[in-house]
Amino acid sequence: MIERKIKTLLIQSVAKYPVTVITGPINSEKSKLVRETFDYTYITLSDLHSRTLAVNDPVAFMHQHYYLTGSLIIDDIHLAPELVSHLNKAVLERPLPGSFILLSARNHLAGLIAEHTQHHTLLPPSLSEIDNLEQSVEEAIFFGSYRNAEGALPDRSWHTAYLQRFFERELPRQLRLTRPESFITFTQQCAGAIGEVVNHSRLGDNCGVSHNTARLWLKLLVDNYLVFLLEPHQEGYGKRMVKTPKLYFYDTGLACALLGVQTPTELISHYHRGPLFESLIISDLIKERHNEAQDVEHSFWRDKLGNEVDLLVDESCENGRLLRPVEIKPGKTISASNFDGLIRWNKLSGSDASKGTIIYAGDDEFDHPMGNIISWRHRTGIVAAG
Repeated sequence: MIERKIKTLLIQSVAKYPVTVITGPINSEKSKLVRETFDYTYITLSDLHSRTLAVNDPVAFMHQHYYLTGSLIIDDIHLAPELVSHLNKAVLERPLPGSFILLSARNHLAGLIAEHTQHHTLLPPSLSEIDNLEQSVEEAIFFGSYRNAEGALPDRSWHTAYLQRFFERELPRQLRLTRPESFITFTQQCAGAIGEVVNHSRLGDNCGVSHNTARLWLKLLVDNYLVFLLEPHQEGYGKRMVKTPKLYFYDTGLACALLGVQTPTELISHYHRGPLFESLIISDLIKERHNEAQDVEHSFWRDKLGNEVDLLVDESCENGRLLRPVEIKPGKTISASNFDGLIRWNKLSGSDASKGTIIYAGDDEFDHPMGNIISWRHRTGIVAAG
């Protein structure tokens, strides 16, 4: 099993809060991590008997599994929202740290008492957690960050099985569809739009549904941690700005499967190489943010003329907040034109040029008058750099 960085945060939360909530996609090993870390009674609501008791007689469920043990892990808590009020009641009666650890494959769990609850997100492993420096960048994109049951690189059939499980098992629990194949096509269209500003009408038209349906379906993909939306930066610096988020996948291996990429070699010249590389880097920075509870926010900047900075990292520093521009380049060498976005941004914003960063697909790292040049292998240094 890969050693997960978030484990330290989970131990701290359980020692401090009555309820610790861990959300994240299926196969991110939430249950495996908490069961190996905490000696608690474990109940999964994917088990029909447990779920039926939780839904039909939550009082009996609580007496049988919690009041007799004093600490409980409940997996797939989203399958029985009826339990939440009973969890709150138990916490108010006995607000002891470490009473409940709740796991969910959905990215929100409503109704819990905020002051007694700590939330965490466990995404697929980050590049630093995998720590496989022998991989090429094409292999990193193609295989993604999930690992199979043996901890080895997944083959394409693993990604196909993951998607099949989502479409055939998870999706019907959340959405009633008369034509499930339309949703599959929609998800493929999302992979084709990776790195682009979201256009609900175009996504809907390409699979025969309205823009309102496309909006609903995209939200469902976000809620289930297949994709995420990178929001635009709000400051325009005197320019008319794009105000719509961009679309990325948490796992590039799943995106490659949806795009029909069959081998890592195809990614050397694939027309989606650039957006997939962006998705690899941005999703990895988001994973590190969750793993280490970093006080960091991510956005992008683009004006109506198409001038753009791929990523803005808003982080805390000694003097308050620092906004760091980052350009993400899929090439393995650095050219003068790679700095154009940073030069334009620094001129508009009045930023210190040394705070800029380029993350690229090469291996060498060096300082430049316009900022730091960082290899994709060591991109976590961006937050601490400068």
